[in-house]
Formats: sequence, C-alpha cells, structure tokens
Amino acid sequence: MKSYQVAEVTDRDLSIVIPVSKKDQALWKRFLEDTGIYENFFQKNIFFIADTKNEDDPYAFQHNSCRKLHWVVHEGNRAQKMNAGLKLVTTSHVLFLHIDSIFLGDPMPALQRALYQGYGKLWYFDLRFGLMEHRLVWNAIGANFRSYFFKMPFGDQGFLISVSDFQVVGPFNEEADYGEDHLFVWQAKRGGLKIESLNHIVFTSGRKYYEQGWLKVTLRNFYRTWAQAIPEFLKYIKFKISHRKF
Repeated sequence: MKSYQVAEVTDRDLSIVIPVSKKDQALWKRFLEDTGIYENFFQKNIFFIADTKNEDDPYAFQHNSCRKLHWVVHEGNRAQKMNAGLKLVTTSHVLFLHIDSIFLGDPMPALQRALYQGYGKLWYFDLRFGLMEHRLVWNAIGANFRSYFFKMPFGDQGFLISVSDFQVVGPFNEEADYGEDHLFVWQAKRGGLKIESLNHIVFTSGRKYYEQGWLKVTLRNFYRTWAQAIPEFLKYIKFKISHRKF
C-alpha cells in the first residue's frame, strides 16, 4: 500500500486561491463577509486573482485584525488565474474556490481532518445551491452523485490539494474552452490521487441557471460533462494498462 507523509496542521498549512472574472469582481467583499465569521478560515492567506486592479482596498478590509489578503492582477481565463495563484502559494496545501462560495458552518474542521490525512488526495466539498428551488435541488443531487460514484467533482465544489501533488498532476489546462476543473480531476486520477469528499457542504449561487435558463444550462452541462468524460476515461484506462506491472 502506498503511504504518504502526514501534513502538520499549522498556520503555514493552507492558502486559498480564488479566480475573479470581471463580472464577479464586486463579489470579493461579500465572500470575506460570509467567511469572516470563521476565524481560523479567515486567517489563512487568501489570493484573489483578477483581471484588473480593485478600485476598493481589499487590504483595508479587517476582521479580527487579520490582513492576509492579496489582490493580484493577472489577465487570462480561469485556468490561467488558478495556475498563477498556485505559484504565489508558500503553504503545503492550497484550496481553490469560486468567489460565490458560501459554507454551511465552519469548514476548518473538515479541512484539518483532510490535512491530517496527508498527501495523495484531491478533496472536494458536497454541493448545494444558494437558492434551492426544486429544480436546482435535483442539480445538486446529480452533482453529488456524479462526485461520489464517478469521482468527478467540479470546481464550484472547491478543490483541496497539496502543492507537491499539484506540481505532479497539474497545471490546469489553459487551452480548454471549458471544463478545466473537470479535466484537472482526470489528470489527478491518472496521477494516482484519490478523489474524496470533505463531507462538508459548500453553497454556490447558481446564477447562470437564472440568467440563461435552467433547462438550457442543465442540458449544456450534461452534454459537455460526458463529452469530456468519455475520452478522458479512455485515456485513463489506456494509462492504467500501460503502467500496469506484470
């Protein structure tokens, strides 16, 4: 059985990287307000990777005299932002989040349990939508079913990974038209990482379902997911066979 070094949970254990698109740039303060009630979480280094400079001053945003915020300008798509953010991290682990993420309760106990288990895993949160109308309940059930049984979580569920593991299986695919998070999961699988739930809930807004239409977004996501998953699964099987020890 493969063994991994156990991570020591200290103030140097975890950083948070959040890609920020132009349309989402105004959400940074709400994210800090929503997570600020969790003191241990807020005291981690949080890197906002955005296209443009923030006209407000993130460093002036205070909670319990904590000022570990970093607003970094890096133009590019989401994959490019997350890869750029990873290069700034000096901790043993990194948590990639979306800026509209909201936790159901303090996430740090779940994160600490994962960190104590060490390396060799890609962790994710269980998903719910902020406005849980009956149709989005089914989307959340589908996402969690997909994650648990097929080991295919997406970026809106957050990714917790050690920096050393990321350097082996990464980076995020900057050339992908969509689904760089999904492709990263398959890279992690081929790299031998286990995909596991943190058993903690994160809410995402589900704004695109309201803006673009529930049926349209649901069908598009379903098609794109399996259009990527099938060839990635075949690549995974081919990889496993080629590395099989006889």
